[in-house]
Amino acid sequence: MTHLDELPVELIVQVFEHIPSRDLWSNVRLVCRIFASIIGSSQLWLLKIRKLDVALPQCQVEQQDFHLAECCCAIEDEMGRWASDRLQRYVSVTGHLGTVDAIRLLETSAHKRLCITGSRDRSLIVWDVSKIAKRVGEESWKLQLVPEAHQGWIWSVCRSGPDAFYSSSWDRYVKQWQIVSDRVERMCAVELSAAVLCVVDDGTVVICSSFDRKISALDARDSLHKVAELEFHRSAVFDLAQTLHSPYLYSCSEDRRVVCTDKRMWKAVTELELTAYAQSLSVCSGQLLCGTVGGKIMLLNPNDLSVVNELTVTTSCHAVRQVKLNLGSQMCLMRNMRFKILTPGRRPTLFAQFDELDAEPSRFDYYNGDLAVTCGDGSVLFWTN
Repeated sequence: MTHLDELPVELIVQVFEHIPSRDLWSNVRLVCRIFASIIGSSQLWLLKIRKLDVALPQCQVEQQDFHLAECCCAIEDEMGRWASDRLQRYVSVTGHLGTVDAIRLLETSAHKRLCITGSRDRSLIVWDVSKIAKRVGEESWKLQLVPEAHQGWIWSVCRSGPDAFYSSSWDRYVKQWQIVSDRVERMCAVELSAAVLCVVDDGTVVICSSFDRKISALDARDSLHKVAELEFHRSAVFDLAQTLHSPYLYSCSEDRRVVCTDKRMWKAVTELELTAYAQSLSVCSGQLLCGTVGGKIMLLNPNDLSVVNELTVTTSCHAVRQVKLNLGSQMCLMRNMRFKILTPGRRPTLFAQFDELDAEPSRFDYYNGDLAVTCGDGSVLFWTN
């Protein structure tokens, strides 16, 4: 035997176990039919996922678009990205005069990496992430400041396609903005009945949660005309989560309940009452992640809101401010100035942590390998891909 493809399959599999998953799928798989057959089967990827010590929940595995190889690639990518104390190396920028409660990373149709931040100083700022990544020309990192974008604290910003976004505020308004040549222009606005705490968009319907317990659905194609108003909670609704093309919406409130709503009928279909209320939700790959004020992150089956796993990540006096579930990781931001990245699945383990923030953290966003964390002193911290 002089060639690798002439070895017994069992030995080839053992060799492939030590090759990065993305290299296997993108390069080695194309070498010959034997390699393609081995890499295309589930046996190799089951060995890979065991080696990563990740236990995938059944609700994820049962997804129609689930691919074990893709999952292994994503986990290894995340571990590699945040290895060697990468979280300790960041760029800090300052542009706001108050706590930054809203942030969204995006890539425009012109392939420009931008970050939109909204603050209690009522302003929006557009940051050039591409230039921040190069760490040169600091005077050009801030592309635009929109003073008095709202008449109250800005609580939430969400993407709407590559060149638009929505913002919501304590002033009760939801506003649509268009990105034109790296600058933002206001398109339309609608006033709701109370302070708007969260806004999400699925392309045709903009959904908002408010301080007066309500969830409002607005028609994105008709100048944000209200099409539905729901009142499934008994207190302020902090966060909303949904996935593209899914008929289900998830909400969490100070009343300690997580509610699943069917958007086709605008009816609540199932709910879960927690021991400590959740401030943040994130849904991805057939899983729903909650971050509670009791210091826990809870992984739920989104189909019936049953608890898959719960993990205490901080003491009960330090709330989990925000969570984000990705295919390759679970991220959580705590009030005690810590940010943690854990493996996904039923047995999450910590593989990266940052606990030296100079100010109390507020929110974060993670998109295409770029991470940004906002703070109470008006600063924004960037880790760029």
